[in-house]
Amino acid sequence: MGFRHTPFFELLDAVQAGGCPLCRIVNRAVRRYLEATLYEFVNDAGMRHRVVQSQGFCAAHAALLRQMGDGLGVVLLHEQVLAGLSRGDLAAVLKAPAAPCPACATAAEWLDHSGGTLLASLDEPEITDYLNGRPAFCLSHLRWLARHARSRQQRKQFAEIARTTAEHLYTDALTFTNAANRSDPNRPDLTPEEKTVWLRILDFLSGSPA
Repeated sequence: MGFRHTPFFELLDAVQAGGCPLCRIVNRAVRRYLEATLYEFVNDAGMRHRVVQSQGFCAAHAALLRQMGDGLGVVLLHEQVLAGLSRGDLAAVLKAPAAPCPACATAAEWLDHSGGTLLASLDEPEITDYLNGRPAFCLSHLRWLARHARSRQQRKQFAEIARTTAEHLYTDALTFTNAANRSDPNRPDLTPEEKTVWLRILDFLSGSPA
């Protein structure tokens, strides 16, 4: 058991909250980043430059900006993007962005941070118990953990979690499909967990929503 610092306890809170813990940490960090951007940095030259380089935000993070409802902040962030596009020639207008979505870059930084914390904490009893139970990682983050694993054994562990999760979901999916067959008088009654299999499939294959 190593030194327990704040990132570990943040990870533990995310593990205990349900859903993919890495999705939870990353999504929370991105939301805080966008809120801070709207409230404090819409006129910041560095922030505006990043938005110009990325030509705005990706669809997922633009959806978060819509939820926040700060129309003036969104306009101020994107003014220089539109100015550049409106003045450019056709080749410049069609050129791909020079940088990724700023919120995506923040998400990647936090995944490195929280994923690294998890990999460094695999011998902590709470994390061990979680991984030996029914962990709720999404497939994307299981693949990230496997790529960054510190040993072949760890890689195999995360691959097995992915396979086992898919197996459980597939079994519940078949039950869900059979229960939907109204022509079958013997169709099964669904448990509360089986009724949510469609949501769990989306969480596993696409990640938990922000």
